Amino acid sequence: MSNPEYTIQAASPALSSDIIRFFEEFYIITDNPAEQENYVDQYTPDAVFIRGGAEPTRGATEIRAWRQHAFDYMKSCKHIPHKIFSLSPDSNEVMLYGRVTIGHLNSQISEGDYAVRAILEKGEDPKLRLAFYEVFMDVYELSKAGAL
Repeated sequence: MSNPEYTIQAASPALSSDIIRFFEEFYIITDNPAEQENYVDQYTPDAVFIRGGAEPTRGATEIRAWRQHAFDYMKSCKHIPHKIFSLSPDSNEVMLYGRVTIGHLNSQISEGDYAVRAILEKGEDPKLRLAFYEVFMDVYELSKAGAL
């Protein structure tokens, strides 16, 4: 039984090395609380950033404000991305998944899986930036650590 509404496209095996490199560097920056402005610079000026069902953060000003307080609730954060997928080698829209370890201020440590949908763009310079970044995360472990 076939139904075109349920057709699944296989992920492209060939993904731009620029995109892979971008995300490798992005998570290094993300996990370093001192990288405030460099973190904001990973986004386009009008980017949309959504975290686990929270209200969208829009634009550099809101992303900066969120980032300035992100480490108010945790001691450390370590993202380990596992795989990244796109529909074609030249696509600027990707999905990835990985695991994150968070050290909380209450000395608890939690780990959880996360997935991301992202759209990247190049501006006037050749640097890739996130125009859209949405995080889906398993919050069960965070709630067990008393972080929610």
